[in-house]
Amino acid sequence: MEPFLLTVATQLHQRFQGRMHELAVVFPNRRQSVFFNHYLRQVAAPPCFLPQLMTIEEMVARSSALEVADNLTQGFALYEAFAAIAREENDPDIPPFDVFYSIGETILKDFREIDSYLVNIEEVCRILYDIEAIDKAFDHLTDEQRSFLRSFWEGARDKGNIQEKFLKLWERLPRIYQRFHEILASRQLTTMGAVYRQLAGGTPSQPDFNADWAHVAFVGFNAFNKSEETLLQQWNESGYASIWLDADAYYFHPPHQEAGYFMRRNQLVLGLRNQLPLHNQKAARTTPIEVICPGQDGGTLVAADTNRQPHAGRHPAGR
Repeated sequence: MEPFLLTVATQLHQRFQGRMHELAVVFPNRRQSVFFNHYLRQVAAPPCFLPQLMTIEEMVARSSALEVADNLTQGFALYEAFAAIAREENDPDIPPFDVFYSIGETILKDFREIDSYLVNIEEVCRILYDIEAIDKAFDHLTDEQRSFLRSFWEGARDKGNIQEKFLKLWERLPRIYQRFHEILASRQLTTMGAVYRQLAGGTPSQPDFNADWAHVAFVGFNAFNKSEETLLQQWNESGYASIWLDADAYYFHPPHQEAGYFMRRNQLVLGLRNQLPLHNQKAARTTPIEVICPGQDGGTLVAADTNRQPHAGRHPAGR
């Protein structure tokens, strides 16, 4: 079959011939853009202005007037916010940065998920603060996990002490979250999650970031976070964006096919219209595939043709 990115490059070139410079093509990662660029050069007759190729995070970052801080910078800002809130509550139990770093990484990931999925942090922390839920979770901690937590809070020697420390953290997280973003903003910095939230909410700090694009093509995606879903639904419905998904009928139609879950969600639930028809790679494949592996009795097991049926060769009894 024709490579997916070659198909997309060909069709986009046909639709926007002479206007490719007004097109932005967005990918999940840089690797896909390299191959797309290669195929586009094959189908586009020179001279030709190429479209803007970028990852979705690069596109989202353009919508912010602030620079997205790197992970280490965010880690220092988070520790500063954590320590400031603790001091305001006269809590002397502040671990040094090197001890805080590991759990700080986890908090930063949680903050990003909270923002990317447009979640209210106060509601999340209220749920986490439920003592019964916390107690149930801690009953399943291994000795190794408790040892890690004790290293974070020196002096926490038993489950009750650890639980108390964590309950304080859940209670403080909304304020830590707010202070963390205030610290970054004072340094003209932000986080990718915060930029996602602003863009999905229609309040980007750089509202004309896409002024040079007449159209945006999102190519090769599978799952989207809530912010991306919100943005794509708005742009797709208005005709400003198109979605190009590599969807196979074998995975799309049977509802029990887990591999097709996001394909079905994107089109049937979110209403993201795929620009390419479903194809059937299983039916189109004509080249047999064989898997050869040694058997326990010294023989070989040869399996998997186009119908995925075992054929030829010996295999151990009972297998």
